[in-house]
Amino acid sequence: MLFDANWNMPLYDEDMTKRAEERRQECLRQYGDALETADDITEPFDPLQLPLSGTKRPYWDVELLRKMGFGGVCLKDIDSSSFLFV
Repeated sequence: MLFDANWNMPLYDEDMTKRAEERRQECLRQYGDALETADDITEPFDPLQLPLSGTKRPYWDVELLRKMGFGGVCLKDIDSSSFLFV
């Protein structure tokens, strides 16, 4: 299984904030901005209120999967900021 997580962790971690902004800028450079204005977003959204926003993942996922009875759960570091469950 491959888990992609920590979408809101940059709100809690300065290093991740910097890396996320660099990736965002690279994406904008390559593909442009499909969302012309934030006015298109109509629902109020505060990611700090989400229950897992500040949770260090994938470590939380590993512990939960083990508690659920999955055996042999481990992490493989793909690139310093991504992990692969093997």
